Amino acid sequence: MDVSTMEVPRRKSLACNSFVLVCVCLCMLAPSYADDKQVNLLVRTLLASKPMDASEGHEKHRVKLDQNIKDLRTKLEQLPYKKFQMLSSRTISVPPKKKVPLKIDSDSNLNFRLLYANEHRAGIWLNWLDSSGMELLNTRMHFNCTEPMVAGTENTDEEARLVAVSVQR
Repeated sequence: MDVSTMEVPRRKSLACNSFVLVCVCLCMLAPSYADDKQVNLLVRTLLASKPMDASEGHEKHRVKLDQNIKDLRTKLEQLPYKKFQMLSSRTISVPPKKKVPLKIDSDSNLNFRLLYANEHRAGIWLNWLDSSGMELLNTRMHFNCTEPMVAGTENTDEEARLVAVSVQR
């Protein structure tokens, strides 16, 4: 009997066991998916204006903010605009894996889907449509529950529309 043929099944077995172990470890590291809990999200839409000149660079800079969005200062200072104002603010409840539409003004709609949430992180799918149904933004956002996530798109050469999303506890 050839010894090398006897070792092959054993090696395959070890490889299978290693694969299972890796899968188990990855599952343990993955975020826990929200099966029955809905998450309350604070959704704020912002208008960014007064774009910076290319000569000014895009380093952190001083910005003019509405009083009710001061908590976003560190994130907004990183964007190439000098002025930010809040257009709308709503808190919505988003159940797991269900699409939740939110009409934010006469010009656009946001759609949310909770992908997962645990005490530290949340993942949502965000789809932003204008009044004609054109997609402004379609993305997945993964963020720490203790800080807001900001995303947006240029509206014109002079303005951008932003959405700030944070988990409400």
